[in-house]
Amino acid sequence: MRRNTVKAWSTVAHVGVHNLNCKTNFIDGGLSHETVQQDYYTKHSAEIEAFKDAREYLNAVMNGRTDPPPIKDWRKEQQSLTAAKYAACERYYALQDEVRSVEQLRRGAENIMREDVQERQPRRMQDIDLN
Repeated sequence: MRRNTVKAWSTVAHVGVHNLNCKTNFIDGGLSHETVQQDYYTKHSAEIEAFKDAREYLNAVMNGRTDPPPIKDWRKEQQSLTAAKYAACERYYALQDEVRSVEQLRRGAENIMREDVQERQPRRMQDIDLN
């Protein structure tokens, strides 16, 4: 039993010395804490910037509140906005059909007016005078 305890303590001592060596190598090896932080930021800058943007957006949306609104409220809002969108689309398509009908009526009226003007003008037959 004593033998296992000594072995365990030697392992702990070895790990402690290893950690101490790593810390001294970190400092003595020319890598400062600021350099490591800068390297990490450079490597993960896209993720960090996305997190900052998301945090700014949520702070703006939350208006100073710290607890998020319940998911049920968000789903209700989404459903109402979706219904409003579909209603607006239906109204747009109805107006589009109405505009097509009005344009067709306008072209027909212009054609009738053009034919009426052509019928009122006397026709000349190849510049021959019948007098």
